[in-house]
Amino acid sequence: MFCFNENFYARFSFFIFFYYLCPHNFRLMGSDNTTLTLLALRVRQLILRLTETREENERLRGELKKSDERVKRLTEQVGQAARDYDSLKTARLLAVADGDVEEAKRRLAHLIREVNKCITLVSGK
Repeated sequence: MFCFNENFYARFSFFIFFYYLCPHNFRLMGSDNTTLTLLALRVRQLILRLTETREENERLRGELKKSDERVKRLTEQVGQAARDYDSLKTARLLAVADGDVEEAKRRLAHLIREVNKCITLVSGK
């Protein structure tokens, strides 16, 4: 089965454009050279624009691919930063709780020393 690919269109693009751009009553035998030259020029311009558009399309696809990779990388960094932030919040919560426990132990030890002082004073008299 015959498949139309880019090479086919590149080779026969002049004939394809010529067929679609010319009126059906246009006769090649008695045509004016100026009209043919102008038509050939327009077809060449279309082919040049097609080539430029394809190159720009490839360039833009490359930029899009780079942007997608950057977005993916930054999304991963944001996710990691969120996990780190959650870990820090948990660690701070535990540090505050540990600090409260240490403070409570210190106060209790101070109260025990004062009670021991009172007992010593009462028993010494």
